[in-house]
Amino acid sequence: MNVAIIGTYGHPLPLADFKRILPKGRGTKLIIGTEDLVDLEIWAYADEHRLNYLRIVPKGTVIENIRNIIQDAEKVLIFWDGESEKTAAAIKECMAMKKDFTVYTTFKKF
Repeated sequence: MNVAIIGTYGHPLPLADFKRILPKGRGTKLIIGTEDLVDLEIWAYADEHRLNYLRIVPKGTVIENIRNIIQDAEKVLIFWDGESEKTAAAIKECMAMKKDFTVYTTFKKF
């Protein structure tokens, strides 16, 4: 199963929580669009669990990049702080493309 991961950049969810949410099992490919610390840890997780992963390099507009990340996904995991407009756009794109997606919200504490 191809699983796209959206909205991890700067997300306050602890890495241990990401690991509980991420899929396990052969045949799973993670599709990631950024390269921050959380994504590097997700790649390490993928290696540890023998999962394939693909990094989509951003090349166009925000919407084009979102589409590139989710187009081949059978499942999309979205991490949203309730504020990010890019992540909100990803949610709308998933709905428009009729993708199976789950939104995990972790609102920032002030």
